[in-house]
Amino acid sequence: MKRDEFLAQPEVEAFIEWLAANLPVLTFKLRFKSSKFVPGGLTVDVQGIEQVLEHYRWKASWRDSHQSAVDSETWM
Repeated sequence: MKRDEFLAQPEVEAFIEWLAANLPVLTFKLRFKSSKFVPGGLTVDVQGIEQVLEHYRWKASWRDSHQSAVDSETWM
């Protein structure tokens, strides 16, 4: 099945409409144990995807295209 065919299904269209309407008000329970990726851990209940983005962190490091070290603790 091609992407356009999948997205055109009534069930998929209905889910997308539901998600768009409810994503701002859904409650999310973020529970992450302390680890090298989530220093200090995270335990918080938030409402809406915007608050998820404000709280979620994932520590990572890599080398950029100039071979300089990049350290990050956020996915934003």
